[in-house]
Amino acid sequence: LLAEEIQGRCREITGRGLVSGEEILDLIHFAAKTNTPPCRLSSSHRRFIQFERGAKVPTLQNHWLFLQGEALCDIDLGYSRFPAREFYDIARQRLQLAGRKVAPPRFVQPKQS
Repeated sequence: LLAEEIQGRCREITGRGLVSGEEILDLIHFAAKTNTPPCRLSSSHRRFIQFERGAKVPTLQNHWLFLQGEALCDIDLGYSRFPAREFYDIARQRLQLAGRKVAPPRFVQPKQS
């Protein structure tokens, strides 16, 4: 419902949706656990919107920054506390396999233990 609301508002403002159906399918394919390279990360919607320890932005916004080529917070992700440096390397590989170019991840500061 939220996605439909966002798409609708974007269409009102710009004349087109925020993302295409093809991009949505790419995201679903990207998120599938059996994709290559493998990634042991599993996360919930709650973790998507929360601030992880050491983060300046919520996890979802950190993902957006990655897609924009901006500097990222070096955080642990999901219930399994998967290191962001490993996750974004895998995410970049998966996106490249899907034909999407994304800059190598860079981080604003080293992770604080």
